[in-house]
Amino acid sequence: MVDLRITPVLVWVLFWACATAGYLISVEAGYVPECFPHLEGCTTISQSGREGLSFFIFKAVMIPAAVFTMIYWILNHHWLLTMGQSTKSIWLITSLGLFGAIFLVVYLTFLGSDGDVYRMMRRYGTIIFFVFTFIAECMLTSKCWRLFRRNWIVVVKLVLCSAVAFELVVHGIAKWFLEETRWLENSTEWRSASVLTIYPVLTWLLWRRTGFEIRYGNQANQLDEPRQ
Repeated sequence: MVDLRITPVLVWVLFWACATAGYLISVEAGYVPECFPHLEGCTTISQSGREGLSFFIFKAVMIPAAVFTMIYWILNHHWLLTMGQSTKSIWLITSLGLFGAIFLVVYLTFLGSDGDVYRMMRRYGTIIFFVFTFIAECMLTSKCWRLFRRNWIVVVKLVLCSAVAFELVVHGIAKWFLEETRWLENSTEWRSASVLTIYPVLTWLLWRRTGFEIRYGNQANQLDEPRQ
């Protein structure tokens, strides 16, 4: 039986492997320019997986990664319950995370399709994925801070949340002063996506710290109480 607790690690590995492979293949084929996209913003993540072989790799890897992201949020839901957190706030975090992952699938489904409607679906799919996932992770970080305080894992989570929020503010301000901000938008997308894939790994480390376990039986899964 596969241990679903490794789901966050799979999310990180698949997203990174897919984005990197897609970009390198697209550069080699001449579909996108060569640069360091996290800083120079010469292309978007989408453009890296839109043409040629990278298109098939992108969809084949990213859609399973999106499904694993859904599983991650469901497991988070149960973990927070075992930690004695408020049911209403847990449902809000889980709902935001799941909706974000669902819209990532919507974006991937219409990737490579022509037409205004398909372009709109891709755009909103991307926006909702980033925004909902970021809000859910920030809310989860707040929960973790209350539970573990100055634990280094939570501190890293908090720093990353603050860094992404700062980048979004800078990007918003830059539009008022710079004529060309496309490169900034692209590089912000790459950096933010990288951060969003690191969050689940940090949460996984907290799962391990609390002894979070899943038992498989003939009936529904039973979740153990964490070790104190």
